[in-house]
Amino acid sequence: KDFALMHGICMRKKDKFDRDALHFAPFVLFPTPFPRDEFNKAVELQPILNELMHQVAHDYDFLAESLKHTIKVDEFTGRLWEIYETIRSEGGPSQLSLGMLRSDLMLDQHNSGRSFCSWKQVELNTIASGFGWLGPASGILQRYVVAEAGHSELLEDMPENEALSGLAGGLVEAWKLYDKPEAVIMFLIEDVTYNICDQK
Repeated sequence: KDFALMHGICMRKKDKFDRDALHFAPFVLFPTPFPRDEFNKAVELQPILNELMHQVAHDYDFLAESLKHTIKVDEFTGRLWEIYETIRSEGGPSQLSLGMLRSDLMLDQHNSGRSFCSWKQVELNTIASGFGWLGPASGILQRYVVAEAGHSELLEDMPENEALSGLAGGLVEAWKLYDKPEAVIMFLIEDVTYNICDQK
């Protein structure tokens, strides 16, 4: 717990919210082993999923048809659609866009006479860059625990998580491509936020 607190692996509690109090973020002590080839498949597949999401995000007819019922009953999605329609009516969005995506994957394993496993897409986050720090920070914590447990030989098998540098680098690269030095990168943060260390 102390390691987590000292390395910014913290959040505010939802059930006892206090702006002045931090608590360690939930974590598991040891990483879960999984087949290297399945990990590599997921890494190789991600750019294809990113391209698919880019195409979907820029296909107005597809979005309008897919969301026509949702925007009537889901206030959040409805409001996003209103913003999208407003920007579109004003001549936007520009041809330049940055997709900040996070795939949540789970490993599905079966053992029915023969061993089988595959990745399952649980969720694709497209709305925020949250947990850009907590992902890499979890790896730092787990490397520390694995080494302290006397298994330093396993550290080389733990892949790096470069989410934070990828997100920040993507924002900077998009700003450069936008080619307007006076432009700024704006972050919107809720009044009541729990994911404070990740955002800082």
